[in-house]
Amino acid sequence: MKLLSVNVGQPRPNPWKQASCPRIPCGTFQGWLLQAGWIKRFTQAARPGSYFRVIEPGEIQAGDQIEIVYRPDHDVTVALSFRALTLSPELLPRLLAADALPRELRELAQRRTA
Repeated sequence: MKLLSVNVGQPRPNPWKQASCPRIPCGTFQGWLLQAGWIKRFTQAARPGSYFRVIEPGEIQAGDQIEIVYRPDHDVTVALSFRALTLSPELLPRLLAADALPRELRELAQRRTA
């Protein structure tokens, strides 16, 4: 499963984790890569990774299968969240449908859409 299609708030078992928000590119990572313009290219491609919050700890390793046990009723994916926070601010109101969105991002979306 591609993480771009994971809904914010969607849990994953073993260990139990929940998609929370997209990874936003930063200058530190660009500096580590030594590639000028990397942040802009990454943002324009709009293919972020995802941060997950741990609900119940456990062990995980490369190659483990991913099982989806619940998908929230909203359409707020990691990809949509990334676009709303970077290239398409008109999407910000849609983020408010995701209860599992981190508090800081929810407040940002509320401020920008007020």
